[in-house]
Amino acid sequence: MAVIKPFRAVRYNPAFIDDYRVVATPPYDLIDPCNRQKYHEASPYNSIRLILGLDRNGDHDRENRFIRAAQCWRRWRAEEILIQDEQPGFYVYEQEFTAPSGKIRRRLGLVCLLRLEEYENKVVLPHERTFPGPKADLLRLLETTQANFSQIFCFYEDPSRSVDDLLRAQIQMQPTIEVTDEENVTHRLWPVYNPAIISYLQAYFADRQVFIADGHHRYESALEYSRRRAGGSDRPYDYILTALFSANEDLTILPTHRLVGEMLATETQLGKAARTFHIERLPANDPPGKYPAILAQRPGSFICYGGRDQSYLMRLRSPAALKGLESYAPACRRLDVSILHAALLDGQPSRLGFTQDIHTAVELVDKGSYLTAFLLNPTPVESIMAVARSGSIMPPKSTYFFPKLLSGLVMYTWA
Repeated sequence: MAVIKPFRAVRYNPAFIDDYRVVATPPYDLIDPCNRQKYHEASPYNSIRLILGLDRNGDHDRENRFIRAAQCWRRWRAEEILIQDEQPGFYVYEQEFTAPSGKIRRRLGLVCLLRLEEYENKVVLPHERTFPGPKADLLRLLETTQANFSQIFCFYEDPSRSVDDLLRAQIQMQPTIEVTDEENVTHRLWPVYNPAIISYLQAYFADRQVFIADGHHRYESALEYSRRRAGGSDRPYDYILTALFSANEDLTILPTHRLVGEMLATETQLGKAARTFHIERLPANDPPGKYPAILAQRPGSFICYGGRDQSYLMRLRSPAALKGLESYAPACRRLDVSILHAALLDGQPSRLGFTQDIHTAVELVDKGSYLTAFLLNPTPVESIMAVARSGSIMPPKSTYFFPKLLSGLVMYTWA
């Protein structure tokens, strides 16, 4: 099953960088153009220059953001802005955050190298579809830098929490790295060099499957890079920097609500939908904060919101009543996101937007930025594993794992 290895981490030299807030960034795919510029201005050594540099007028094959990333990477290492650990090890990664319930949670993960596996081997399992454009960019970055600047986010089953207990025993001292990000999530890392612990963890994961939470594009780009270099023989580039988290209650998944530029909460639309859905009108004075509890009591349902006096709970009468579900894999057919898309959204409505915050969704409809919001439950981790094991793919933006992992904390190079 999964093969993991220790590595000699590359990280910022504390003699030069004592505040990771000016050099760490969110994952590249969450960085919009405004924040991209902001991170560039935060520090001349911000990791944005490695993961998502700025394009310039006149860029060409010999001068572009990928070449500049490689130049930064080499220069920062030569100047010891970045230093490499003397011995290989793992890192314990702790995230302390406020869950949607308001409870403070502390989630522990293991940062390591994960051997790349073809999906058909059923060792590393995806649940999302990827797109060629981002993968082409990520492949170019791998080719020019020969490094991973951020870890992909994976999870695994550990009902006994034995790995969590082991990791917790390794974090009694001050962390090597600690930073609180813009979402008030605190990230801490501790190195683990003990050979006995490393061997135990390698043996443990040798019996485990690993599920990709975030990082499908980076994983597949790394796999293609390995193929092109005729990998598969346990070469350094046959591995990818990974953070592994247990699939317990601290693996927080947020819903991704849909925003539509058309008014779909009309009597005509709902009259058509009534043949396949039980439709219950919600009280106009219900506050948006009440909607998550309503949804949680009715898995597989969603709320169609067209305004405070046009708010409806919709529950499928039976899967057989919705012919559109036949195009979805069996493991996906009970998911509210699949039901919604099969019934109302697969016709590509105009201006489809997304948000994880239910109050934002309602506010955008109330002020007319969008005309309809579809409010969903979060996808359960058990459903994600079932879909992944079946070899199926969920509809786009079915999951949002929170909190995200920071880029630039520890890095991996094979050159």
